[in-house]
Amino acid sequence: ELRAMHMDNLVEYGNYIYYPGGVDGMLRFDRRTNQISSACTDPECTGNCLLKAPIMYFSQIANGRLYFASWAAHTHEYTYAYLDIQTGKVVALRECEDIESTVGTAPFVDGDFCYYKRKILKPDGDPKNPDNYLTYLCRMPADGGDEEVLLELYGDSDMLLFVYQGQPVLFYDTQFSLFDPATKTRTVFFDLEEEGFGFLRGDMAMLDSKLYFLVQKPVDVYLVSLDVLTGEYTTVVDVPVINFRITDDKIYYCPAESRTVANTNVNCSADLFCCNLDGSDPQVIYSNPSLDYTETFTVIDNKIYGWVGEFGSSVRHWGIIDIETKEVIHGQKEEIS
Repeated sequence: ELRAMHMDNLVEYGNYIYYPGGVDGMLRFDRRTNQISSACTDPECTGNCLLKAPIMYFSQIANGRLYFASWAAHTHEYTYAYLDIQTGKVVALRECEDIESTVGTAPFVDGDFCYYKRKILKPDGDPKNPDNYLTYLCRMPADGGDEEVLLELYGDSDMLLFVYQGQPVLFYDTQFSLFDPATKTRTVFFDLEEEGFGFLRGDMAMLDSKLYFLVQKPVDVYLVSLDVLTGEYTTVVDVPVINFRITDDKIYYCPAESRTVANTNVNCSADLFCCNLDGSDPQVIYSNPSLDYTETFTVIDNKIYGWVGEFGSSVRHWGIIDIETKEVIHGQKEEIS
């Protein structure tokens, strides 16, 4: 299990990479065989299991379990659950009716607890009126059990980012904060506006006590690391970046660069860089001027895994790029609307 966590619905464990496959539900890619299959391994599955939902969110594998949120198209229920990777068993932790759900939120596990968001009806409120529900931060034992309501949030846009040492990391408007369940206090540790930053852009990751994210300053987008304990930040690389991926010891990133490929205007470099976690020793590890491969990706053992497409094409594939041999292997196909 990696310590690094991302919010982009792509996680890796052992020989497998898990990612959402749209109408096919959660899929897993076997790096040994280059084969894609459903994350559901139950031979008697009728297709209604939580892993077959068209919309899901996940960021983390903890203790051999992939914790995820699943939205069922036929019921509109939003369920927090986990997949036991060794046994294939799926356990539902909290089922939310459509009116209670906060679609777009993944659960996070830290220590003995699973943390998540959901809406709760106001006292004496009309259960059929969405305006009578408030958004809360909750938790329950990671194995399942009684729910504990921790904090009333400012609304759906009040984001649960990660959890660090039992303290949920939250973001609302322009402010990052830590919530201490023991004292019930929420403490702001960084304000984007006060530091001259603009809007957050794209993926976000956490490794140990540091957040990594893309943010405008003032117009271009930069990769920044922010310590949740001290509130100190660092611009990791000194060039604008369009996307990145963090492992436990490296950062992979694609710089922004305006260019034209196949009569298509793009804003990404042909080069993929790798550097240390502090931004030092940046090196180009792969270059391809015609491929769009950095939207959602990870790097394992000198291979890039993720969605790959030709610029100007409406088709992309789940693919592998061998950094050393430059070979590109196409897998699952997806039409881009």
